[in-house]
Amino acid sequence: MMKYVNFAILAVLILVSPGCKGKPDPYKVYTVSGVVTLDGEPIEGTSVTFIPVNAGTEAMSASSITDAKGQYNLTTSGCKKPGAKEGNYNVIFSKVTIHEMTDEEKTQALLASQQGGAMPPSKGAKQEIPQIYNVPGKSGFQKKVEPNDQNRFDFPLTSK
Repeated sequence: MMKYVNFAILAVLILVSPGCKGKPDPYKVYTVSGVVTLDGEPIEGTSVTFIPVNAGTEAMSASSITDAKGQYNLTTSGCKKPGAKEGNYNVIFSKVTIHEMTDEEKTQALLASQQGGAMPPSKGAKQEIPQIYNVPGKSGFQKKVEPNDQNRFDFPLTSK
């Protein structure tokens, strides 16, 4: 009996669920790739983010992390599809390295926290790319993703 109930529920869901046939994919994305260099050298571990110029309900950012050759391939946020939606984007970059604390620094931090005092200054995180490249609209890079899979954008960053 339970088998027939499950089958009936499945049949009803199939009949009443909206089909996608003939409707455009709201998350249609196109391949976007390229290389990021800093002072002419490929830079690994850099976050590349495409932020829509015109934010709206259909807008979705896309991002990637560069490999050892500085290469990236975007993935759209939200739907996690490889690529980016058609449109205009501000492009930003970030690469942060974290300083590994020495045993002495760990001991100082632990003592400070146990005594309710302020944490000692940390060498902490270091931005490896000039800050200007991490500001939407100010990085100097704005790109248009076209409705094809030929969107290749290389970004030559400089440290000065």
